[in-house]
Amino acid sequence: MNKSLSQKIFVGLFAGLLIGTAIQYLFAGVSLFDQYLLGFAEGVGGMFVSLIKLLVVPLVYVSIVCGIVELKDINSFGRLGGKTFALYILNTVVAITFALTIGMIVQPGAGANLGGTVAQAIEITSTTTLISSQ
Repeated sequence: MNKSLSQKIFVGLFAGLLIGTAIQYLFAGVSLFDQYLLGFAEGVGGMFVSLIKLLVVPLVYVSIVCGIVELKDINSFGRLGGKTFALYILNTVVAITFALTIGMIVQPGAGANLGGTVAQAIEITSTTTLISSQ
């Protein structure tokens, strides 16, 4: 049976989801899974995310350079740059508005009692105490 690439990807995705859930919840007390497999998975996952981050910047740079090189008319570069900048600003405004709206609705940190936690953790010395001790 020939499966398309997207079907193979989704089968692997759901198989990984099921196996990971089974290891996390069904085998929670087994030391082999808790110590060795979890540490190995965290290491491999961290390296994978780092490699993805490593590839993003060169990929974006190369795609922009290739797009500019393929332009036939230099005047279209100005229009393309203006459209790109306008879309960037629009995207930034939408993201900031969305983040502020969600922050006002959810109100993270509301009701958290943080009074006295910093004062108990570190003792602040005054400048005169520092000078007189020397």
